[in-house]
Amino acid sequence: MTSQEESYFCSNLFPYPDIILDAGEATLGEQQRNKMKDKTKKEKQREAIARAVCALLNSGGGIVVVRSDDPDYQYMKHGLGMDIENELKKLISSSKCEYCDFQQHGSYLLMFIKTWIVRNHNPKLCTLESGAFIRFLTLKKKLEPAEVCEHMEKKTRGEGKKPRLSVDTSPLPYIKKLLKEPFLLLDEELDVGESDVVEFKNFASLKLIERMKEIIKEYVSAFANNNGGFLIIGVDDKTHRVKGCEAQFTEEKLQSVIEHSLSTLTHVHFDNCNPDRSNSTQDFYNITFKPVKDVNDEDKGFVIFLKIKPFCCLIFETDPQSWILDDNCNIKRLSASEWTKMITKSSELTLEEQFERLTIGEEPPQAKGVYRKKGLETFEQQQYNLYGSLDGGVTVVPDGLYLDLKEEHPELEGLLQPLISDAEGIVIVSRSWAVDLELPSNPDVVCDALVLISGEHPKLYSVFKGDISEKEFDYSQGTALALRQKLVKMGSYTGKLCVIPAALRLNSTNKSSQFSWPEIIYPETYRMPDLDTIKKLLWSLAIVLLHFRSFLSDKVGTDYFNLLTTEQYEILSRKLFKGPYFVHGPPGTGKTVLAVMMIKKIKNTYNCSFEEILYICENAPLRDFVRRQDICEAVTRYWFLKDDYSNIKHIVADEAQNFQCGNGNWFSKAKRIVGTRGSFYIFADHFQSCHGRATGLPPVEEQNMEVLTKVIRSPVNIYRHIRYLMNRIASTSKLDFLKDIMKGSECSHEVAGSWELRPNVAQEEIVKYVAETCDKYLSKGYSLKDIAILCSTKEVVDGFRPLLTQEMKKLSNKYKKKVSFVDAGNIFGDHIVLDSVRRFSGLERQIVFAINPVCANPTVDDNVLLCAASRATAKIHVLYEPHCRVPSY
Repeated sequence: MTSQEESYFCSNLFPYPDIILDAGEATLGEQQRNKMKDKTKKEKQREAIARAVCALLNSGGGIVVVRSDDPDYQYMKHGLGMDIENELKKLISSSKCEYCDFQQHGSYLLMFIKTWIVRNHNPKLCTLESGAFIRFLTLKKKLEPAEVCEHMEKKTRGEGKKPRLSVDTSPLPYIKKLLKEPFLLLDEELDVGESDVVEFKNFASLKLIERMKEIIKEYVSAFANNNGGFLIIGVDDKTHRVKGCEAQFTEEKLQSVIEHSLSTLTHVHFDNCNPDRSNSTQDFYNITFKPVKDVNDEDKGFVIFLKIKPFCCLIFETDPQSWILDDNCNIKRLSASEWTKMITKSSELTLEEQFERLTIGEEPPQAKGVYRKKGLETFEQQQYNLYGSLDGGVTVVPDGLYLDLKEEHPELEGLLQPLISDAEGIVIVSRSWAVDLELPSNPDVVCDALVLISGEHPKLYSVFKGDISEKEFDYSQGTALALRQKLVKMGSYTGKLCVIPAALRLNSTNKSSQFSWPEIIYPETYRMPDLDTIKKLLWSLAIVLLHFRSFLSDKVGTDYFNLLTTEQYEILSRKLFKGPYFVHGPPGTGKTVLAVMMIKKIKNTYNCSFEEILYICENAPLRDFVRRQDICEAVTRYWFLKDDYSNIKHIVADEAQNFQCGNGNWFSKAKRIVGTRGSFYIFADHFQSCHGRATGLPPVEEQNMEVLTKVIRSPVNIYRHIRYLMNRIASTSKLDFLKDIMKGSECSHEVAGSWELRPNVAQEEIVKYVAETCDKYLSKGYSLKDIAILCSTKEVVDGFRPLLTQEMKKLSNKYKKKVSFVDAGNIFGDHIVLDSVRRFSGLERQIVFAINPVCANPTVDDNVLLCAASRATAKIHVLYEPHCRVPSY
């Protein structure tokens, strides 16, 4: 490589779409590193490379770039050097070739790093050292990362505590006796040796403070993480004779040194830990200075007794040597607390009977939990719906979109066809892969095509309208990087993976471009050897395309993603409409989820600001739920009619069946604001309409509409009753299209759930029943945030609140936590929701108690009951007082 080529390589490699880290100038090769005089620089280089490799192993893989200042260095001849090799062996216990590939370009060595794979024998993070110790017999032992997990599990289960020894065998009574003595005698031989609870240290006076700083934190961590013990300074560990610490250092000085060292220890508490007083960070040790005298009664310093109590969880001497990449692709060392949470990270989800996890077995360190409702169309069927079958040749999908694009841009076929002739694989076309990945679009991009061909590296082609500049390259490389990261972190792809960005031009001016598209050749091992490998990658890609963060994610406070149905994805993947576009569907078909995802698509397609998109709904709790997503302005219909909103370009209205026109026509105003410049989507379910007034919506025959039919929220036994109510509503409604919706509606999974209806129940019996049933659920592992109590009106809520609060005091005492009630606007806390059916519209909980689900207008009683029942994702209890109308079955 010439110096000019090397300069080009260096200047153009760093923006490439893999995470590239510059480990600085280095001397590589064993001979070269052995000759290196500056040991400090040598250590820094080794540590920099180890940090970079560790961060990439933990963050989905990438490239480490190492520049050697030795002009004669050749990787094939000189290798890395034994010190660097040994450091990599600490990180990668299995074959180096599984995770690392190497290429040399002039004075640059490229280290291609694949994602770390979490297997049964592998810890969940790649780590050089854990930073925690444990006492083992008379030794302090560094805990390996895998041992930390095991140790934490034992402590959580209350195991690992050593049984008390008898007075004859335990050294502790003798130590306690020494502590009661007025002084110790110089050169006195103690009648106790080192053990699992006793460690002796004797340091030269000149190095006393220096040596104490070196060892004290390690021994305290070791004792605290085991059964406690004594670190005794001033006693010879071989002879067990008292030597004392010379009095040139005062007790105050040494106590200050010890306390300062111990204040820098990191205390990590496990989830659900309830530490007692002895486990507080200020009271897990105490220090005693015992005077030492010679036979002439002269002072000869003192012995330091540092008593360490067993710690409830874990104490780290230092943060683990484990790194990841932050959101800005900078190397970040994990704190002990962050590291512990990540290596023990497990889903808080307690819905095993309802959900199945797709990503199980081997997975990358930061893989997200992806779940789907049990009994839905198989994931293989969803993949087939997306990609068809790969039986030879090249498949282009979606074929409808490809036909539309070729009709809009006839030149497109001539650009893509040469790339895929005489090959096997698949081309996945999108108007914008950036938008599919929730990134801003590029208006100069006609489309993107992900090309997966057997025997080739994966490539993402961006088709631009005209000439290409650095701006276009930044778009392509950013999209390719996001895709690769999501395939690993979300799709749990564990193979060697690259996504190489490439550019195609529909049209070009006569001016020659000054921009040269950077290119790098990945190792052969990063090619997809056959169709089976492509199919494995498509499995991960389907998760990336179909995933969404559900309401349940926010409720359980953990990474939890669900998958769109094929029906939902088809609506979301279509070209955005400018005029009003309606999406109808029965309860539980995922309209609110789709509304939120549509907002994200609008935002990225048109590169809108937060303030240019408006979400409108009828009730404040649903408005607050969307505000929490932080993607757009969100208001209720009431406030929409009061304010101007002239800056808004796009509108999404949700639960529109409950909108009213009593104080103005909201639909006309929204349509006027959007005009012809923006998107206007309306989501509605007339089966849940809880009033008989005008909604402001145009007649159905004038609507450009789509219908959802697959019910995914309501369990089978609840859906059976909901469907009965839907049939009754459709049979009496003036909206004939509801009958058509009923024909296609189906429960698309096999989760059973339960429905219970109790009519003619007195108020005090309802209160008692709700409290006792909540007790049963809580004792089975459900939490308060799984339960909602929904009443017909606010007045009924106010009547039941004091009665329920009084009755629930018994549960507060039993479970030692306050069982309290909140309205639907505070749904994210660990409380039971107590509110009206109307205000809970659009939200959900596993367990719902519906009290008196009736309306002042008897014609919509079925609608109110249906609306209440459809909020439950597992169990519904319907309770009527004697004076209430009960629907006939």
